[in-house]
Amino acid sequence: MVNSVTFPSGVGGDGTTVTDDDDVSTGLGNGGHLLRFIPCLSNVVAIAQYIVTQATNAASSATTAATQAGLATTNGATQVSLATTQATNAANSATAAAGSATAASTSAATAASQAAALVATSATSLTIAVASKTFATQTGKQFAAGQFILAVSAANPANYMHGQVTSYAGGGLIVDVQDAGGAGTFGDWVLSVSGSRGADGAIGATGPTGPAASLTGKSFYMMGA
Repeated sequence: MVNSVTFPSGVGGDGTTVTDDDDVSTGLGNGGHLLRFIPCLSNVVAIAQYIVTQATNAASSATTAATQAGLATTNGATQVSLATTQATNAANSATAAAGSATAASTSAATAASQAAALVATSATSLTIAVASKTFATQTGKQFAAGQFILAVSAANPANYMHGQVTSYAGGGLIVDVQDAGGAGTFGDWVLSVSGSRGADGAIGATGPTGPAASLTGKSFYMMGA
């Protein structure tokens, strides 16, 4: 199941959608977190600021309406009733805005937590190879047996290992590496949830045949026995 979070532009976001798969446009997997994790946090902050502003404006409207209610008392019961209604409506708006702020904050915290759980780091010194590899990493991540993991060197993503999780417990992550790139031994691994490797593409067409060799003007000698 693919989880996704959209940051609506109407509440301060930039309108983007982020998913926890390896989609090339929206995914946090397969190295996508390197491009999208920080923008996700920026969207969370922007939406929270928008909600706080809305709540502040609503509270200010409530205060203004209450003041008007007090002044209207001198103008008769009708004016008092009207102003009281306006104050109640403004207070209800403030309450609704506060509720929206709480919900947005909860959603933002959930999104940030989910995104963080898809990425980890490891300082275990490992040599790139197609083999079983054990990483010492953080606990509480969304790594599970059978899931695909991409491990890349923070210094150079061209050095990587990709495979399936054999087990994950107590900060120990064992991965059956099935394909890799680059070469060397590294201890600056960035681990992220990934998708399975795609099928190999079709073999390209055979190139054109080169020109035939010319024998014109050449002499050949037969060596006797």
